[in-house]
Amino acid sequence: MRFLANKFDKDKFFFIMGADSLYSFPHWKDAEQILHYATMLVAPRGTAKQEDVLEKMNEMNIFYTGDYFRPIRCLDIPCSSSEIREKLKQYRLANASLAIQTLCENLYLPKPVCEYIMNNRIYT
Repeated sequence: MRFLANKFDKDKFFFIMGADSLYSFPHWKDAEQILHYATMLVAPRGTAKQEDVLEKMNEMNIFYTGDYFRPIRCLDIPCSSSEIREKLKQYRLANASLAIQTLCENLYLPKPVCEYIMNNRIYT
């Protein structure tokens, strides 16, 4: 984030996270520094209740003394980055096309997203 913020110093950055990541954010490496460079957009995920997520965002904004965490409205994608990483470990061993197919079928990701993840070696 620091690199991007320095390179594109006139731009504003947003970091999209699932609601599940909101709860572990204080334990992230350099969490407080990340907030200096980006607004955290929190997407709904799974069984997390919207009221609970909004309450947690409010707590985090108070704790970090700013308006850093904001809700974002989007489709509920039924997988997390952790699940994607795990599936990639399992299926990359076979071959790339099988990994793409498995990501799309098992994690409900659109094929272009799966291909981008594989081709750009995201999560590796």
